[in-house]
Amino acid sequence: MPYNLGDIVIDKFPFTDLTGYKQRPAIIVSNQIVNRSGDFIVVMLTTQSISGSFGTMISNSDVNIDFKPPHSSMSVYCKKIAVLDKSVIIKKISEINNNTKLTEIITLIKSVF
Repeated sequence: MPYNLGDIVIDKFPFTDLTGYKQRPAIIVSNQIVNRSGDFIVVMLTTQSISGSFGTMISNSDVNIDFKPPHSSMSVYCKKIAVLDKSVIIKKISEINNNTKLTEIITLIKSVF
C-alpha cells in the first residue's frame, strides 16, 4: 500500500536505544520523493500529554477517521522522529485532513533541528 504525507499509521516504532520497538501510531511526515524509495519519515503519536515545545495535539476534528474511544485526541511528539522501511509499517488507520495542523506539525519538527 502506498503511504502519503499526513497518513496516520500503526508501525513498529523503535526505542531510542534500539533495543526493541513498540507498535504505536505515527504520522508520515516525508514527501512523495522520499516515500517512493520505500522509506518513510514518521513522528510518534502518544495518548500522553507532551508539555513544552516538543508537542502539539491533534483531535478527531483534524483526522478523517476518528481515534478509537476513549481517545478523542493524541499528542504529536515532534522530537520522536524515525525513518522506517515500509516493511515495519503495519497499516494505515487515518490521515490528517487539516492542512493547517499538518503545516504546524512540520514546522514544529523543523524547530528541533
